This record gives sequence, structure tokens and C-alpha cells, in this order.
Amino acid sequence: MILPASLSIPPARWGFPLVLISLLTGPALGLLTEAQRTDISDFVSALVECRNVSGLALGIVFGDGNNEDDVFTAGFGYSDRERNLNVTNSTQFALGSLSTTFTTTLVSKLLHGNKNKYPDGWDTTVKEVLGRDFKLSDPLRTEYTTLRDLAAHKTGYPHYQSLMGGLSHSVKRSEYCSRYFLLKPKYEFRGDFHFSKEMFTLLGCVAEVLGGGTSLEELVTSYLFNPLQMTSSSFVNATDNLAVPHVYNNGSFLPLDSSLLRAIYPNEAAEGVVSTAEDMVKWLHYHLLHVANMSQIQEGQVLEQTYLPQVQYKLSKMTEFEPQSRVKQVVFAHNLGWESGQYRSYRFIQQSGKLSGFTSKVVVFRDISLGIFISMNSGSSKIDTMTTDIITWHISDLLLIQRPPLFFSPENACMHEYPFAHEGILVPGPMFSQPRRPTASIPTRTTTTTPAPKQPQWETAYLGTYGHQTFGNITISYDSMEDALTYKTGVVGSGMLQNAGKEDMFLLKFRGPLSYMHKMFPDKNITFYFEKIQDGQFTALQVQEDQLEYQRSVRWDLPNSVQSLTQRVGIMFTLLVLQVSLF
Repeated sequence: MILPASLSIPPARWGFPLVLISLLTGPALGLLTEAQRTDISDFVSALVECRNVSGLALGIVFGDGNNEDDVFTAGFGYSDRERNLNVTNSTQFALGSLSTTFTTTLVSKLLHGNKNKYPDGWDTTVKEVLGRDFKLSDPLRTEYTTLRDLAAHKTGYPHYQSLMGGLSHSVKRSEYCSRYFLLKPKYEFRGDFHFSKEMFTLLGCVAEVLGGGTSLEELVTSYLFNPLQMTSSSFVNATDNLAVPHVYNNGSFLPLDSSLLRAIYPNEAAEGVVSTAEDMVKWLHYHLLHVANMSQIQEGQVLEQTYLPQVQYKLSKMTEFEPQSRVKQVVFAHNLGWESGQYRSYRFIQQSGKLSGFTSKVVVFRDISLGIFISMNSGSSKIDTMTTDIITWHISDLLLIQRPPLFFSPENACMHEYPFAHEGILVPGPMFSQPRRPTASIPTRTTTTTPAPKQPQWETAYLGTYGHQTFGNITISYDSMEDALTYKTGVVGSGMLQNAGKEDMFLLKFRGPLSYMHKMFPDKNITFYFEKIQDGQFTALQVQEDQLEYQRSVRWDLPNSVQSLTQRVGIMFTLLVLQVSLF
């Protein structure tokens, strides 16, 4: 599999001379034997069956990827269980957060192409790119936030995710980015790692300006998909050929509504890419290649920074199995779109992703030319994440130390539910779900529950539309059949509000495409608080988990004090044309 000569390639890995690396790394590279292929296929097949995986795509690159024997792709299980369709090498899967690796690679290429204008590369401030009208919540972040801060999640903004209703597709991505000054940071600037989907979306808006106003999707296609001949790769909102997403619950597979994927807009930079096993081995191959000629080194130096640790995780993520297996992995830092870690004595970069019934992982051992891609159309639980980990470890051991530990026979791997923490090491870290603050469980409607107000009071006190100028509107209505308040927001967000014992406190119960959340996470609650009574009406609604306040007097329209990025780019372009015409 030879890539086009015009494609730029990253330089020597981890800053070490290439020759030295080849002498220090263990096994001979470049040959996947038939026995190894059979072992991997049998092992993965067994896990798909015993760990209740709907379908799985696998891609492996071993060696420099230039020989046919260096690449292995396979499909397991079903892409569509109802139609009895099997997963193949060309089945599309939603990659979730693996999309961040595409975005940072794209930005690296755009920065190189604009190196005379932005010589600081990743340390260019966002304001330099987006213009003097750009601002965030405070002067410090407005003036000093860099592209590196956005990609490394060091801005101090939290991740807003509780409602998951999605935002309107009729509004351009740049319009959303222009409103992020309304968001309030929760953490110290350039302190610890704090994932923020919104700040990564802002990086996507930066890419669009660096790319001359071209959309993120078009840029990724022209700069990455096309040169790499990734002909089956696209974005979730531009394809209808995806494998059907599932969750496994109470002994059966539950297919999810595909409309859930439309709710990711405008966050495609963080989670929008879809791809296949046959395409992802080309992606792995790209990140494993050596420098082909000196003209590629400068661009490679910009890309190389995406592989390097930027911020150490507050709690290292360490996994250790039983002593006889001697399996150790630690993920210790976030890079730019990637994570850094070590498995046994081998360094790697990786990224994991979850998105509405999909679970994916990519691991790249750049020192020893091994790359692994796994994607499943079943997800939402830690068991799914553990399945991708076990497969990764098994393949790594098989190819790197030439024998898998006995612990990772299919029988033992099927029995194991999740790793325990090594004594003295805390497991929870940014890749795993963070500890949740205690919340009240959803009460059943009994005579002991404080009754909700009758309909006439609802009409005057609760009903209506509450708006947030970044995240849209929430409309509160009354369902006479259920005798309950209901809510609607965004593309897929809808549900019923159950009174939680106080007249201003309600627990949300999802309806429609998001209703599966209650089956998978019965203890997860989202709390609405109605606030600030005026003239017999509540004037504000707070979503407790996100600490966001929606106001009755606010609608999702452009704040008077803000001019959209789209307008600013258009004005800048018009002025440039006028200047040129004058000369």
C-alpha cells in the first residue's frame, strides 16, 4: 500500500534518530504470519460473541506498511442485525473522539501552509487568526489562548453534555463559535486537563479561517481523505451507510435511532468523522511513515508536536492485571488530539471514542511501527471500552513479544469484566467517566410524592420557552395524557419532567431517541430547577449538571453586542479585495 509521493510525512519519532530506534526496538518488523492472523481472528471472534458486541471492524499495520503482508483488516459480527448484514472492511463506523486526531493533523498542515503569517505554529493565539473582535469570557483567555491550549484542553472550560439534544443545523458553525464568550470557565487557565468539546469546536472554526473560509468537512476531505485515498471516509451528517449502532441491555441488543448522530453538530471537529477498517489502516500507515525527503521535515515538525505530551493527567490511568499476566498500561498525558502512554516497555499514542452506540480506539506504537484500529457498533458501557483494550493488548503481545500471556486466552478474556487498580494507583482519569456528584433518584409517582401543580398553575408558572444564547432554547409544555410537564430542545432532545418533591425541582426522563439512556444508566439523573418567580411565572430554568441557566426573556438569536465570525470573515475579505483593486 504505497501512498502518494505528494503526501507530507511526519519526521523521526519521539525525537530519537531513526537508526538508533531500529536498533533498540525488539522484534523484526514487517511480517504478519498466517498463524498470527488466525490467532487474532479466533481471539476477536470469541470476544465478539462472549462480550455481546454487535459488530466490530479491525485494522492492523505492522512494519512500514509497504508490503501486503504488513496490513490486516477484518470484520466480525453484524453491521445490521435486523437485516443480517455482516461487518466488512468497508463498513462505516462513527469514530467519536478519534476525530480529534484528524482535526489536529489538519491544523498542522494548515499552519505549515500559513507559516509565514503564523510563524509561531501551535503557539499562535486564537485572536491572531480570528481577528480583533474575537473574545472569550475574560481578557486573559481572550488575549492569550493559543491553538495549543484548545487542542490540549487547557482553557479551563468544562464540557456541557447533559441534555444531548443537539443544535440547529441551519446556523453555521462559525456562528456558534462567536458565542463562546458567553460561556463561563470553571477551572484555572492552563491548569489541569479539562475536556471541553466546545473549545475543540472552536479549533475547528480556526481551521476554517486558516483554510480560507472552507468548511471543516471539505478541508479534512481535501487535505487528508483524498491524498490518503480514504475513499470510504466521511462525516456523520454526510452519510447514510453507517453500521446500525446498538447497546446491549438485559440480554438483548437494542438498536439506536440514527438521528442521535445528527445531534453532534456543530462539534464535528471533536467527534464527526466516520471511517472503515480499510481506510483506517491508511490513517495508521500515515502516522507510522518515516521522512521520505527533506522537503517534508518542516511540515512534519509541526505535526510532530501533536504526538508530544502537553498536560499530565491529574490521575494517571494505570491498568494492571493478575501477576501472572504481567500486563501493565499507563496513560499519563494528553497531547494535541492524542494521548501518551506506555504498554509494558513500549511507548504509544492513542485515542478512544464513544458516540451514540459506537466505541472506537486507535493505538500507534510509533517507535516500532505497529498501529491498531478497533471500532464497534455497540457501546455506552465500560465493558465495551474494556473489550477494545483487551484486543489491543492481545495483538500487541502477539506481535511485539511473539507470544500472548496465558491470561489472554479467549476463555479468560471473556470472564474478565474490568481491570482492578494497582494498589496505591488511582484509576479514574479523563478517559473514564468522572465521579458523579450524588443526585436524587427518579421517584415513582405515588401518593407520597408532592403533587405537581395543576394545569392552570403550570400555564402561568412553568410553561413557555427558556433560551440560552449559546445552547439554544428549551420549551416546556404540558402533556395531559401523562399529567406532566414535558420539555423539548434541539434536534433530538425531548422528555418528561417528574416532580422531585419541590415545586421548583424536576427530574428529566428522556423520551424518543435518547430514551435508551435510562435503560443503560438508571441511576443517572438530570435535574431542572425553575427559578426567579416574577408576576406568577418562573423566569429562569437551570440545568444543574451543566450549571447552565436558560432565561424566559432570552431567545436563540444573535446577541446585539456580537458580530458573527461569518460576518467578520466576509468583511475582512471584502476589504482585502478593495485594497487589491486600488493598487
